[in-house]
Amino acid sequence: MISNDILGAVAAMVSEQGAGEAVVSTMRVRWPNLRFTYCSDDDMPPRLGPALTAPGFNLYLIANGDHCLALTKDPDVAIGVVVAEVVED
Repeated sequence: MISNDILGAVAAMVSEQGAGEAVVSTMRVRWPNLRFTYCSDDDMPPRLGPALTAPGFNLYLIANGDHCLALTKDPDVAIGVVVAEVVED
């Protein structure tokens, strides 16, 4: 489960430190029971929008599937967060 408090804390960390592998590493230490990954927002599928949008990045929720990780909009089944950097063209 990803609470609104955790999602807000993740967004605050990314806003302060910037989107990237370094902030994801920090999150893994702070919340060792959750999964975190980083990518470009261009790599995210358009069919399921972000759980949180902020200047320079979007946050997507990761759900645990049977065999593979999947995205979800449901924070109750979320096990992690994708930090997706938005790069302006």
